[in-house]
Amino acid sequence: MKKLMRTYFPFTKATIQEILAYPGESFLYIFGMTIGMFVVYYIWKVIYTTGSNTILEGFTLQEMIAYIILSFGVMQAINNGTVWNIAMDIREGTIVMNLIKPINYHLKVFFQEMGYVLFIFSIVLLPVSLGLVFLFQTGTIVSMLLFVVSLFLGVVVGFLFDFLFGMLAFYIKNIWGIGFGKNALVRLLSGALIPLAFFPEMIQKIFDFLPFKAMVYTPIMIFLGKYNSTELVGIYLNQIIWVLLLGLFNYLTWQKAVTRLTVQGG
Repeated sequence: MKKLMRTYFPFTKATIQEILAYPGESFLYIFGMTIGMFVVYYIWKVIYTTGSNTILEGFTLQEMIAYIILSFGVMQAINNGTVWNIAMDIREGTIVMNLIKPINYHLKVFFQEMGYVLFIFSIVLLPVSLGLVFLFQTGTIVSMLLFVVSLFLGVVVGFLFDFLFGMLAFYIKNIWGIGFGKNALVRLLSGALIPLAFFPEMIQKIFDFLPFKAMVYTPIMIFLGKYNSTELVGIYLNQIIWVLLLGLFNYLTWQKAVTRLTVQGG
């Protein structure tokens, strides 16, 4: 473990240093995210205040507000640029240099993206979670800690899915267009746009067999205390299974895709 951290943690530090080197750009991005969050908040507020029900699909207005805030933060942690970085490495040929170095390319990219995840967690998710618990009495310290564990598993699931998608660049020279389509689809299917509980029951059952639920919806529902202790075991197990399955798919796809490596430019 120490050797692993000595080898790959510098990639995490480099990402954080790069973010801090351009603080204006980072905080403008967060400001834009905040504007979008308030737009969604007011939409849901109108829905709750104009209707006769104070609870919709198991969510009070306060819980829905917490869900909205957390979903924006979690989605930013999940959508950390893995696809674009892999595609750029393949397109520009820098992946060749990475492949001849005595490092694992998957771990290198993962630790790079963890720098961004830690940044989002430190300045968005951690203070927001503490604020929800202590100021608005939404969630508890225990549920927040359980949320952090599930969030990490969700980030790994999201990373493995994005890495798998990014390997399309071995076959398609430009994946920018379908990459944006992928992002929109993930936002919908992960519960980042709307809680999955609002979908018809049949559709929800389909979601149970897809990895997207494990990325956003599951961690937030754990924070809100929507699962009992028995359900939590199954929830965590589901996330771990998706980590293992996507990890296997990544390994098999990588072994085949890397043999097709052609680059543009150098």
